[in-house]
Amino acid sequence: EELKKADQALNIYTSPEAIIRIRTMVEDNEVLKAKKDETLGHTERLAMVKQKREALVAVEEPHKNKLDELGKLIA
Repeated sequence: EELKKADQALNIYTSPEAIIRIRTMVEDNEVLKAKKDETLGHTERLAMVKQKREALVAVEEPHKNKLDELGKLIA
């Protein structure tokens, strides 16, 4: 039973949804960098990153509960 839970936890972190979540965090960092530098190039990049982020959130939303469950499992 314990092994089964650990296996499920590992699957959650290595699933495509988890990878999307990690990419989203990386892109959020890009947004912060873009906000620090207000040059035209960064402003355009900020718009692109924001658009990607919105698309990722739409894909990620249904899987958020799985990660929440994992958090409870670990706690």
